[in-house]
Amino acid sequence: METGTSLKEIKELLFTETNFMKEFGYERIVEHEDSFHYTLSYLSLKNEKAVEFEIDLREPACFVLITQLEDKKLPEGYYMNVGKRVRIHLEKYLDNKNINPEKLHGIIEMRRNNKGDSIDIIGLQIRAYAVLLKENIGLIES
Repeated sequence: METGTSLKEIKELLFTETNFMKEFGYERIVEHEDSFHYTLSYLSLKNEKAVEFEIDLREPACFVLITQLEDKKLPEGYYMNVGKRVRIHLEKYLDNKNINPEKLHGIIEMRRNNKGDSIDIIGLQIRAYAVLLKENIGLIES
């Protein structure tokens, strides 16, 4: 992405890079936007989970959360709801799974080392998360 990337361009890239989620049963899409955040959530009603891509314009960064649905809906709380953990960052979720640690830690390092004031870095993070998810989506479904 070029310098001066807009939120509209980031949203388009996010949709393009994550559209594969529908092939794995994450067919329901929920969007939420406020002044500093944009979230694109793919819900799988079959396995009661969601994969949420959160764009934070203040950091700037992209985060991916694995979410346990409640009554086939996104839960009210952020990390916790009614005393239960309902959301966990993808890196933490996959940390104890048998995946290539270089890919997982590569994303962690990318987020750590690319702090700044340019939202252009978000495109790189979106692409890295998309690759990680494509290769490991089965671990989320189980």
